[in-house]
Amino acid sequence: MTIESCKQNLLEALNDRENSVIALSGKWGTGKTHLWRQIRNDSSDEAVKSSAAVSLFGVKTIGDLKIKVAQALLPKLKEDSLLAAQVSAAVSGVKKLAQSIHRGFSALDDLPLLALPTLLKNKFLIIDDIERKHQKLSIDEILGFIDECVQTYGCRILVVLNDDKLKDKEIWEQFREKVIDQELRLDTSPAEAFSIAQRIIYTDWADDLRPATVACGITNIRILCRIIRVANRLLEGHSELSQDVLTRVIPSIVLLSAIYYKGLVNGPTFEYVLNHNAAVSAMTKAVRCQSGDQDESEDDALQGQWDSLLRELKLYNGGEFEQLVVDVLQTGLLDTKKVSDQIERYLADWRVLNARNKVSTFFQNYNWHPSKTEHQITDELHHLLPEVEFIEAPTLSYLIDIAQELTGKTDLGRQLLNAWSAALNKAHPNGLECSPWELTRPLRPEVEAVLNAVYSRHTNATTLVDACHLIRKSRGWNTAEEHLFKNISPADYEIGIQMASGNDLEAIMYQSMQFVIHKNSYEPHFGDVADRFVIACRNIVAKEPKSRMTGLIRRFFKSRDKETLL
Repeated sequence: MTIESCKQNLLEALNDRENSVIALSGKWGTGKTHLWRQIRNDSSDEAVKSSAAVSLFGVKTIGDLKIKVAQALLPKLKEDSLLAAQVSAAVSGVKKLAQSIHRGFSALDDLPLLALPTLLKNKFLIIDDIERKHQKLSIDEILGFIDECVQTYGCRILVVLNDDKLKDKEIWEQFREKVIDQELRLDTSPAEAFSIAQRIIYTDWADDLRPATVACGITNIRILCRIIRVANRLLEGHSELSQDVLTRVIPSIVLLSAIYYKGLVNGPTFEYVLNHNAAVSAMTKAVRCQSGDQDESEDDALQGQWDSLLRELKLYNGGEFEQLVVDVLQTGLLDTKKVSDQIERYLADWRVLNARNKVSTFFQNYNWHPSKTEHQITDELHHLLPEVEFIEAPTLSYLIDIAQELTGKTDLGRQLLNAWSAALNKAHPNGLECSPWELTRPLRPEVEAVLNAVYSRHTNATTLVDACHLIRKSRGWNTAEEHLFKNISPADYEIGIQMASGNDLEAIMYQSMQFVIHKNSYEPHFGDVADRFVIACRNIVAKEPKSRMTGLIRRFFKSRDKETLL
C-alpha cells in the first residue's frame, strides 16, 4: 500500500479495539516511522497520543527490553511522582549497585517487573527496529513479551519492522498468526518517498531531482536525503542553471549517488556509467543485429536493463562530470573549481549535449520504432545537419551508411560529410592531434580522409624519420606514430626515404625492415605498412636502377635475405 492508503488502513485498524497488536511492515527506510508520527500527532485517542516507543536496536535479553520499556514509560507518569522516582532509581542505578555488593542479588534483574504492571496498564507501545535486535534475543521471546503485555496488562502494541532485513523470518511467520491481530505492509512509491525526503532536506533542484529519483525507483528516504545532500553540495552557487545543463548533470548525480549508497536493485556499476556511450552502444547492437547475431547472454540482458535506465534518465555519455561525482562520493573531497569549470563548459557547449541526444534518439527511432516511416526517419537524419559538427567520426560513418540505405543516393551523406568537414576545419585551422577512435566498424574512406588531412596539419604531427627513431629507441609508440604508419602511402614512404641520409636513413631502413620481418606483430597496429615500405623501395629501384640509393637498398635487403622482395 502507498503511504496515503496505508495511513487510512492503519487509522481504521487503530479504531478497532479488537486489534490489540498491529504490525506495520515494509522495506527499510520507506517511511514507516514517519507515517506513525503523522498518525500519532493527528490522533484524538489519548492512549495513542501518549504512546511510548521502544527500539530493539542492540537489545540482547528480555530483561534489557523490559528496562527500555520502563524507561520509555516513566516520562508518561504524571499522577504519582514518588513512584516515578522510585522506579527511576531502580532501573537506572539500584540493579548495578546491588549486584556490585553481592552477586547473589541477581534476582534484582527482575526489578523492572515490579514497576511494569503500573507503567504498562492500558498503555500504547510502539516496538521498532525488530530486525536490528541482538542475535541472542530471539523473535519468539519478543512475541512472548508482546503477548504478555496484551493479556496481562491490557496494552495495545504497534510492531514496526523492516521485513526485508529480518533474519528470523520463519519464526516470524510461525508466531505472527498467534500474536498479530492485523498486519499492514507499507509500499511507499518513489514519488512519495522523495516528497518526504524533500521536506527533510531542502533543495533548489527538487523539480529535476524528483523525476530522476522516480526513474531509479528509489523508495528509501534515508538514501534520498543523502542524494539531495550530494546534489546541494555539488551545485552550490549555481542556482541559476539552464534546463539543458540541469538535464545533463542531475541524472548523473542521482544515479551515481544511488549506486554508491546501494539504493538500486541490480543497478549499473560506476565503471559502466563512466564508460557509457549511448550512440556507440546503439550502433553496436544494430551491427550485431544486421550480422545475424541474435543471441543474448545474461550479461547482455542486464546491460540492456542498464541502458534502458540510462536512456530514461537521458544520460547518454559518461564523462568528466561523472568522474567528478564519483571522486566526491568515494573520497568525500570536493574540488569546487573543477565542478564549476565543468558546469561552465556545459553551459557553453549545450549544443554538444543536444546533438548527442538527437543522435541517440535517431538511432532509437531507426532501430526500434517500426511505426515510423522511412520518410520520417530520413527527415530526422536531415535535422541532424545543424549539429553534425558535434558528431564523432565513427557515428558519422554509420549515419552516412544509413542515409544511403534510406534514400538510395549519396546526396544526404555528402551533405553530412561536407558540413562535418567544414566545421572540423574551422574549429581546428592549425590541425588536430591524432586521437584514435574505439571503432566498432571501419570508418568510411571519405571520413578517414578528412580526419587524416586535419591530423597532418597539426604542429605535433610526427614525421617518418621521427617515428622510426622513437620506435627504435623506446620499443613503443604513441597515437601520432600509430596514425602515421597506418596511413602513410607508398609514395610518401618513398619521399621520406629519398630525403633522408645518415642516421635518419639508417633509422628508417632498420625499423621498416622490422615491419617486414615481424609483420604479424606490427600489422594489428599499423596495417600493411610492411608492404607499403617494400613498394616504396621497389619504386626507387625501378626508377633509378644505377643510383647510389638503389645500391644501398639492394645491399640492405640482401643482407637480410629479402632481396627477392625487390
